[in-house]
Amino acid sequence: MHADEGFAEISMGNVDYKVTADTANNYAGGQTTGIDVIKDSQRTSISAKIDFGEKISIGVTKFLSGSIQMQGGAGSFTSWIPDADADITTTAILGNYQISDGISVLLGARVDALASTTVSTVKGNYAIAGSSKTRGVLGFSYQIPEIALKVSATYSPKDTISAGSSFTETTLMAANPVTYGDAIIANGLGIGANANLLSSVASYTSTVGLPETLNLEFQTGIAENTLLFGNIVDAKWSKAQIDSNGSAASRITTSFADTTSYTVGVGRKINDNWSLSLSYSQEDGAGAYGSSLFTVSNGSKSVSLGARYMKENMTLSAGISMVEVGGVTITSDGTSTGTQYAKYGKNSATAMGVKIGFSF
Repeated sequence: MHADEGFAEISMGNVDYKVTADTANNYAGGQTTGIDVIKDSQRTSISAKIDFGEKISIGVTKFLSGSIQMQGGAGSFTSWIPDADADITTTAILGNYQISDGISVLLGARVDALASTTVSTVKGNYAIAGSSKTRGVLGFSYQIPEIALKVSATYSPKDTISAGSSFTETTLMAANPVTYGDAIIANGLGIGANANLLSSVASYTSTVGLPETLNLEFQTGIAENTLLFGNIVDAKWSKAQIDSNGSAASRITTSFADTTSYTVGVGRKINDNWSLSLSYSQEDGAGAYGSSLFTVSNGSKSVSLGARYMKENMTLSAGISMVEVGGVTITSDGTSTGTQYAKYGKNSATAMGVKIGFSF
């Protein structure tokens, strides 16, 4: 929204995860080690901005804003760790009004759309229908072009997506008791519920929380052809949980914690066509122990290198990020003394992407 003229761009990226875990006390006994928990993912986003006179701009963007892609093995009875396929795509329409040469305000709306979702746990299989929610976006920016200074803030309130759901209890082909979920409960391996309550539920409503978020961004010139840039993103995930409450025994919930992520970097213009950037990012974790089997890390740290080529009205950018993923141990009560279900050591991820844009 802060480009000097009309602009449109598309970006594509791939994230290669190396997030593995060991899980103990699975129903088959013993321990399963080196489970590749997180699926690799591809991401695409598009954005465009059009100016209407000198004061008003309208922009639209579409991107993947949330995802849980897990292949822990619970659906095939090899692990406590769930299998999950859940994506949230955001489409936002934004209007920017230039109050003065240096100050502008932003107002808009975003539609957060949950795709049809499947989750498998040791209890059974959950099917959640696609649904969406619309919420507002507020922002402002301040800039001093002479020193390349730009400061902006964007805020979105919390909200909730409600989606129709069903639960099907998983059956084990040869066992007594006859169902996998009942067998785990009967053996007292950590799921504290009455086995008689665990049964298929044809229809109920799940809720998916959307966190309150505040995004602060800045850049400023620090030398000729050199920029210092960064951002801070604060997300109130503790009040934006996922709750699939088919029954007291089949219910699954998350226990996300609030997160704050920081990025700081330096950009350098090499010549009229080329520029380079180097940045460091860090996201807080919730601690070395947790109780939710949907938690796979304790924060992250990453280093990113980017390059941009500009010619006439075209901009081509490419970058790579190397991510260190903090380890976490999942136990029955979220402490070091609880029964251990899964242990993640230090893991990693590599993200690569390209972006092409055109001004008009």
